[in-house]
Amino acid sequence: VLPTREITVKVSTTAESESGSKNPVLGDKIRDTLKVEGTVREGDWTTVELFRTEAGKAPQCDADTKVWESDKILLIPGTTEYATNWYTPTDAGTHYFVETSYDADGNVLSKGVCGEPDETITVSEKPVTPSGTSTVKPVKPGSLASTGATGTILGLGGIALVIAGAAATILARRKGLTN
Repeated sequence: VLPTREITVKVSTTAESESGSKNPVLGDKIRDTLKVEGTVREGDWTTVELFRTEAGKAPQCDADTKVWESDKILLIPGTTEYATNWYTPTDAGTHYFVETSYDADGNVLSKGVCGEPDETITVSEKPVTPSGTSTVKPVKPGSLASTGATGTILGLGGIALVIAGAAATILARRKGLTN
């Protein structure tokens, strides 16, 4: 039985990855953001559970598919936006966030629905890069291609020329002294 007072929790999901991609891959962190509407009283709180199924399968949010639960989020009167702590998925598939909000006595005020489009994120496997491949960088028009010669190689060449010049000078002086 729900209490006579209800709050509305409008939830949107945000996936964040180091690359800024909206299509997370394994290793990227994801979280849920919550927008709360209605009367919030001191002691109200929310948690968010995350469920996973294989990509392409029907949403299923139960104990067998639960992979994570957020820390308890205390709702503060006058504050409307909250975010869960971050979670790093360990398996690829479709992930479903479901929030549940409670009053100070633990009575359910609102509960999300499994499979809401705004609450669904598909996490993919990391793309595999074959070993032994190289990355080719395009060359700007009108510039020389990078051949791998660096300042170090050029510096060593300069030192070799100085040594060769010094050796030639010493040999020339010796020849001049013996004649």
